[in-house]
Amino acid sequence: MKKIPIYLKLLIVFVLVVLLSAFVKGKSSFDFSQIVAYVILIITVFSFGLFMMFSLENRKERINSIKNSLRKQDAHLFNIHQFSKYFEASVTQKIVNHIDSFLMTQIDYKIEDIDISSESLAEFFDMVRQIETKTEEQKEVKTRILDNLENISLIIKEVSFKAMDKMSKYEWVSLLALFFVIIFGLFYENTNSFICILMISIIATALALLLFILRELDTLHWQEQNWIWNPLTNLFKELGLTPYFPEIIFTTNRVAIGKIKGLTKARIAVYKYPYPDFRGKKIRIVKL
Repeated sequence: MKKIPIYLKLLIVFVLVVLLSAFVKGKSSFDFSQIVAYVILIITVFSFGLFMMFSLENRKERINSIKNSLRKQDAHLFNIHQFSKYFEASVTQKIVNHIDSFLMTQIDYKIEDIDISSESLAEFFDMVRQIETKTEEQKEVKTRILDNLENISLIIKEVSFKAMDKMSKYEWVSLLALFFVIIFGLFYENTNSFICILMISIIATALALLLFILRELDTLHWQEQNWIWNPLTNLFKELGLTPYFPEIIFTTNRVAIGKIKGLTKARIAVYKYPYPDFRGKKIRIVKL
């Protein structure tokens, strides 16, 4: 399923609300029940705003925490690459190949399934343990590489736990219920005047924008090009490797390949079967 741009979603919401506002006339006669309706609407707006503010802040902290953890992993992998240069060229190449394989495994899986890449990391551990050292310096370097790998294993567990910490269905149902109560209240007081139609449409669209942003944050798709793919591109280039991407992030409009900073050449993974079946995966080279 292709990802619909958030601004297109907002346009659709705005147009629908404009049409509904034009054809649905509210009841404007004043009575005591209207006072009760106002009180309910005020409480609903306050509850929605408080709940939304808390949820947005919580989701932003989650993304920032995952982002920081992934950048620490990048630093550890870069350190391992630098340490590998203390050994023979063949050993250095083996280490680079394992780093490449490890990163590709992580990229193939969704971020909430990043823990699966621990298998690739275990193979990396085994390879490093088997490296024969000839000097004290190489022994020290080997120990440091293993320390970096150990830190990466901890990062994977941390990122996996935070990525799976999604909002519950009850939270979404509560937010949507409050949202529709607010919209109902606005329509109830609709006088069909131009100002009223415009204000209802703007308020409804603004509230929908908050829900769309919250959804993007919860699924970890919010500005993912900046905090996932741009840094990964830089890491691949620092390691002397061609950046690697799953084709699905481009075909679903999540990321624009032409807008990835510093990208001139890329490896694109094309999957034959639905996720997470990677049998028959093909990698094609794309020059930009």
